[in-house]
Amino acid sequence: MEKEFINPNLHVILIHYPLGVFVLGVLLELFSFLYRRSSVRTAARWMILLGALASIPSAFTGLYALADVARRSLPPEAIADGKQSGPWHELAAATQLTPEQWHMLSRHAWLQGIGTALAVFAAVVGLGCSNRARRALHLPLLLLLLISLGLFASGAWFGGEVVYRYGTATKLPSYDEGTSARSEAPVGAAAAREQTEKKLRKQIEYYAPPLQTHVLLAGLMVAVALASVGLSIRAVVTANELPDEDVASARAFVTLETTQPYGMDMARSLNPDARVGRGPVLVPAARFWLLAVLFGILTAGAGWWVLAQDVGWAPKVLWANVVNPNTVRRLAHVIGAGSLIVLPLILALLARGASRHSFLLGLFALLLIVVVAAQIWLGILLLYDQPDTYKGEGPFYRLRQPASSSNVAASDIGAPAHL
Repeated sequence: MEKEFINPNLHVILIHYPLGVFVLGVLLELFSFLYRRSSVRTAARWMILLGALASIPSAFTGLYALADVARRSLPPEAIADGKQSGPWHELAAATQLTPEQWHMLSRHAWLQGIGTALAVFAAVVGLGCSNRARRALHLPLLLLLLISLGLFASGAWFGGEVVYRYGTATKLPSYDEGTSARSEAPVGAAAAREQTEKKLRKQIEYYAPPLQTHVLLAGLMVAVALASVGLSIRAVVTANELPDEDVASARAFVTLETTQPYGMDMARSLNPDARVGRGPVLVPAARFWLLAVLFGILTAGAGWWVLAQDVGWAPKVLWANVVNPNTVRRLAHVIGAGSLIVLPLILALLARGASRHSFLLGLFALLLIVVVAAQIWLGILLLYDQPDTYKGEGPFYRLRQPASSSNVAASDIGAPAHL
């Protein structure tokens, strides 16, 4: 049996969907002057939004993929020396990846990462704007989308080259399955039940690898949270607006204050679904914040699942492995995970009265973005720098460096300095 159901990792299937949807959406928006009032333009903007947000979990799984490929490219002697669970600078120096492969991988990661950031920023700003602001910002936002499209295309080229020209991630040694399947027959009902439970657990982990599941859910949580930020901004800026697009045609004939009996009939004849009464545009921001809470809980649960793989599900043992002085990063990551459940709950309550709580809504949304950024960085450190035996070698919030890092060139550690 292979290491996992999808090899070498989930990133290989997740990269295509956001790229395809986003690229098509941007191209349709670029030529939208051909069909300004067509529903094609509405579909294009949905594709841009969904493609940009879907690129976040794709980028997260890409971070996992880079670490996974580097570790699986280690020679047997490096694994025997513990390089697989050592600092990133040692692991990078010990891998069998060539300088050309490192170059391609780093360019792919940076270009796709910057492209994702620009695409998400433009999509969230566009989502949060009022209708008038969208029209005013159309060209700047379209320019940002085109730049991100160019970065995606360039990054995809480097990704394709590193896989198809150099065979990266396609010719990797299979993981050793270890000795979990014993040759001797189990004795007694308890032993049989234990073997059955282990078999079932291995089957689940085969289809849903715990660490990859955690990373994927984290990306989905961030995507939903950023969409909620955009919706919350729109709820604030449109709190006193009328649904302009719904009644645009009707206003050419009647006013909203009309008392004439044919006024409502005229409005309905132009748009049967028009909301011609007074009132704010309804934005379901609170519901999306609750969805972010759900993904936050699922992500945290998957994180505990990752830890339980090594120490079991006993609560005291799990917590002891979190508060261990040698695992400061893990404790900080757990605290951040709890914050990403509590903060969306608070924002969901505030979003129900967005116009009344605009200051608090903005403050907590900003705090959430800061926590998300910190969580992403801590996740990278945990993924790349192997936290299980972190012994205070430098600040916990940065990658561990060689003893004489100031005198070590990038070529001396086997990878570009930015890796």
